[in-house]
Amino acid sequence: MSLIINFALANTNKTNEEFKKFFVEQELSSKIYKLSPPKGKHVSASTDWLAIIETIANGLSILTSLWTFYSEFIKPTKTQSNSGIFINIQINNITNNIWIGNDVNSEEELLHKFKECTKNEKIESNETNEKVDVTMWERIK
Repeated sequence: MSLIINFALANTNKTNEEFKKFFVEQELSSKIYKLSPPKGKHVSASTDWLAIIETIANGLSILTSLWTFYSEFIKPTKTQSNSGIFINIQINNITNNIWIGNDVNSEEELLHKFKECTKNEKIESNETNEKVDVTMWERIK
């Protein structure tokens, strides 16, 4: 089984560089990538970040970090009702979308939604062999 969490800042005045700095400082054991196409190559993407998750606990850690960033850096200066962090959880061939600051407004609700997405799934770390196009994605963690 594979579990991937894609995410992006949505309608906020925070930058991907601020987001990157925050994630580099976090103690996370998942592989985290930032979309970084080669100079001159233009891409349309709904998410700028990708995390390859090997255990449910790693997924919970990523989501907790996303909530922390939202609550400390986005929520206090939120000017639009839809400002937040968009998250797409891909588990096997099923996707689940969560929008912190829009449809999810507490850490407990976020973690509950993740647990609901993964409750019937088992992740074996040796089964997660996702390939990432290194010409498009920069590993930051």
